[in-house]
Amino acid sequence: MASNYDRRRANGPDESSAPVYNIKVASLESNGDSWAIDENILVHNPSVLPTELLHVKNVPLGHNDLSLNRVVLKQPFPRSDNRGALDPRPLYIQTGIIPNASGSALLEAGRTKIAVAIHGPRQVRGTPLVGEAVLSVLFQLSPFSSSERQQPGKDVERPELAAIVQQALLPAVRVELYPKSSIYVHVTVVDMDTSAVGCAAHAVTAASAALTEAGIEMYGLVTGSSASALTSVASDEQHWTVDPSHEEASNSSSHIVLCAMPAHERITCYNLQGPAYDASKVRQVTDALVSATGKSQAYNSAIRRKEDLPPNMLKYWKARYDLFSRFDEGTLLDEESWYSVTPEAIAYRIAVRCRSEVAMDACCGAGGNVIQFALTCKHVVALDIDPVKIELAKHNAAIYGVQDRITFLCGDLRDFARDYVGEGHGEDTTEGRWQGWDKRKIDVVFMSPPWGGVEYKNPAQLTNEPPDESCKYSDIYPLSELRPDGGSAIFKMSQKIAPRTVLFLPRNSDLDDIAKLRDESEKPVRIHIEECWIGYKLKALAVYYFPDIPGHDTEMTRYWPGNRPLRQERGITRDVSKKK
Repeated sequence: MASNYDRRRANGPDESSAPVYNIKVASLESNGDSWAIDENILVHNPSVLPTELLHVKNVPLGHNDLSLNRVVLKQPFPRSDNRGALDPRPLYIQTGIIPNASGSALLEAGRTKIAVAIHGPRQVRGTPLVGEAVLSVLFQLSPFSSSERQQPGKDVERPELAAIVQQALLPAVRVELYPKSSIYVHVTVVDMDTSAVGCAAHAVTAASAALTEAGIEMYGLVTGSSASALTSVASDEQHWTVDPSHEEASNSSSHIVLCAMPAHERITCYNLQGPAYDASKVRQVTDALVSATGKSQAYNSAIRRKEDLPPNMLKYWKARYDLFSRFDEGTLLDEESWYSVTPEAIAYRIAVRCRSEVAMDACCGAGGNVIQFALTCKHVVALDIDPVKIELAKHNAAIYGVQDRITFLCGDLRDFARDYVGEGHGEDTTEGRWQGWDKRKIDVVFMSPPWGGVEYKNPAQLTNEPPDESCKYSDIYPLSELRPDGGSAIFKMSQKIAPRTVLFLPRNSDLDDIAKLRDESEKPVRIHIEECWIGYKLKALAVYYFPDIPGHDTEMTRYWPGNRPLRQERGITRDVSKKK
């Protein structure tokens, strides 16, 4: 008796079930007729669907007198993890998991787990001299990574996914620094709960972290995200979902993978597979993917453990609750934000003095001042040139519940100042560069420009002699050292935007430079300098440039906010105001 078993192919199960879309559901019509679920919308148990999600759609069949009624979904199917359609899953990344590799990383996104190992750079022998390194990617699925067991050997290799990873990483890796060498990227999908291109996108993020641990120089970290579209034949619409689950992706007709370097605002890989019926929806999901890559970069850059901080920054870890009282609720800070964020009590003090309709933080960073402004002002405009800082600020503002009162803008302050007063290049500032800004009148501008890093207190390059350790804070900080263009240019830009300006400056700032800024103002202003203390340590100077209104309060107070309730004390203030 001949056997029907064919050893040359993978044989399916002995029994199979009917397609899910043949299941009948009760129609919304009162006559009790039944209709078939649209075959391109997966509904596992339509009998339990609420009727408000269903809709009867009449579909013509190519003849004037023939048509078909189908029951379709009015809106995208609710996601199993209660995420929005354009919301990515949170990521977990751990480096150093493979001891014998030059660098390694493990990424988890839901049930998806991907391990990446980096080997190299290794010298390539027996080949002619090549001026740059060769980046080789091997992409494999473990046999137990999905519900369908993968056969060992070449069946588990995915060269098309390896090409996506290679294309995304090549613009970021400085291969010209490693001539006649090879860098091997070995990707293993341990568990897959997304689409195939979704695994490739997550592999790019993990490989970027592994390359960093291996000490391979890069222009910036690369992060990836993916989306899938579930198409309804009845309504001819595509419902896009970012970072889909395996269940959502298996019934999708189109896929997008996008990889980018958020710190440089550069897209390194964009791959669209399948039809796209609506260009506007594709643009919308592409914007969502760009935002998702920025969030991934923010999560990758954040330092949440004491062990990850450099030795010279451990003092900031001890003061973490002074920076954010809700630090344990998930506050994210990258390395620069740890030493540049304003302590919460000082930020609140400044926000109280700047209470107004609309306030602006022109260098928002991780959001220390923005959050406090949102508690005292009706609306806040948060601007920063670094997209990673914008994502950190959004995340931290959501912890405090004030994200709805903040408009986040990513761009250069110089461009914003020109566009605000109408001196730009004719660009559409509302829907273009400054998307989301409704051109409100700004009442006060707060700026804490970069001071120059942790060692700003000892600018040895400003003197002819090395700093004296016995008086390490004696050097005066000139405002010309403020980034990007010096204190004078920064002050002029702020005066174009709002009549009131607040500068958050180093505690050893030159008072003569602070006074000279007043002479550069087009309108009369009065200077108020406030020393900002935490405990018994002077942290910074808050300089208020307010209009010279008769009867304006010029008396100042000194605050020592700490773990105990605020203690107020009248103290000696430095009034460098001048009369015109």
